[in-house]
Amino acid sequence: MVYCILGLGRTGIATANFLKARGASMAAWDDDPIQRQQFQKAAPDVVVEDLHHRTFHSEDVLILSPGIPHVLPVPHPVAVKAMAAGASIIVDVELFFQERRNALILGITGTNGKSTTTALVHHILEQAGHQSAQGGNIGVSVLALPAKNVYAIELSSYQLERITTPALAGALLLNLTPDHLDRHGSLEGYREAKKHIYDLLKPHGFFVIGVDGYSASVYEEHNRRHVGFSVERVLEHGVYVQDGILMNALSETPYAVMDLNQLVYLKGKHNLQNIAGAYALLKVTVGLSDADFQAGLLTFRGLEHRQERVLETGLLTFINDSKATNMDSVVPALKAFDGIYWLAGGMAKETVPPREILAPYLSKIKHVYGFGRDGHLFVEAVQGKVPTTLVKTMEEALSCAMVDAEASQKPSVILLSPGGASLDQFKDYEDRGRQFKTLVLKDRNHGG
Repeated sequence: MVYCILGLGRTGIATANFLKARGASMAAWDDDPIQRQQFQKAAPDVVVEDLHHRTFHSEDVLILSPGIPHVLPVPHPVAVKAMAAGASIIVDVELFFQERRNALILGITGTNGKSTTTALVHHILEQAGHQSAQGGNIGVSVLALPAKNVYAIELSSYQLERITTPALAGALLLNLTPDHLDRHGSLEGYREAKKHIYDLLKPHGFFVIGVDGYSASVYEEHNRRHVGFSVERVLEHGVYVQDGILMNALSETPYAVMDLNQLVYLKGKHNLQNIAGAYALLKVTVGLSDADFQAGLLTFRGLEHRQERVLETGLLTFINDSKATNMDSVVPALKAFDGIYWLAGGMAKETVPPREILAPYLSKIKHVYGFGRDGHLFVEAVQGKVPTTLVKTMEEALSCAMVDAEASQKPSVILLSPGGASLDQFKDYEDRGRQFKTLVLKDRNHGG
């Protein structure tokens, strides 16, 4: 058996180191020569072999980076060769599940909110004294994680379709909306990939499912150790949020767990869904006490670059939502805040930001500042509806927003939620967000 690694980024490096420590035979390849060069520095003892020319055998295992397709939209040629030979195609998480199946592993997926929820679950577990680690699609390869008793693992649809080992004590499906349809062929194909997390449960594992929207169809199909949660309606059995109050209806008599209206860092309906899902998962899998959940939730500040509160000074609140790289991901921030001075721009993924998406939130937006390559598209999308300013850089947009917000003498939110990719002016969305924070805090430190 030879393990063949295709894709040599962080996941590929972690996979190679994991297999090397276990004496496995392997070969590695990336179509990008820069990635190959970086990989050879990180793993000098691993053979780099052009897998396009390899003869695969049925006992071989091809470990694909999650983003490399093996079916749709166009299968990678190496994957085609491996499948033709009957070789297995997996991702790094499958090796992790095989290795750590005796640990308590919690898998978290969904179209939106899975990174925040994974980080929240991990944070609450740590605060409650559990030896926990987080990884997977959230950014750290699972094979680079230290040995712990509990793992919170974010799982994408790309990963789920290549995992077979049932190792989960709990599986959380937050929600489903159309996404990655080119990869999965249709909404039904995407739904099937997400639903596969159920098949990865251990015999006594729990399936926790959001029953709002399209994921309700998954809930209705499963009756084996499943728990529902909702932020839209009262459930006879499960967890729900009513008027901002988190309710536990897992036993005969429902009761209030805590008032979520008091939270500072997790605002908006989407975060109520994340909280309800995390609570249900932790309750049924580790039996976490309400007191421990409350303590952990109240100390969780959210993820960097996702509605991250950078500074509150006087009447101004500065929010870094740089991770919002398309209009769908901007909407939760527009829902969550009022008195918004919106910094929007970068490289738009839509030709014109959809006016119908923005329409319900125009009353919340005080001013739009377009910046970057496609800043003009965001300005044009609201022109005549709210005041606009078009500038070249994010720094200029921030300066203008601060002047206008301070002049209003009203509580205001200066929101960086670009709605576009960052590569026109920044290394990535993280670089953009960190530069925004530096500018905000620098101005404050100089008394501006």
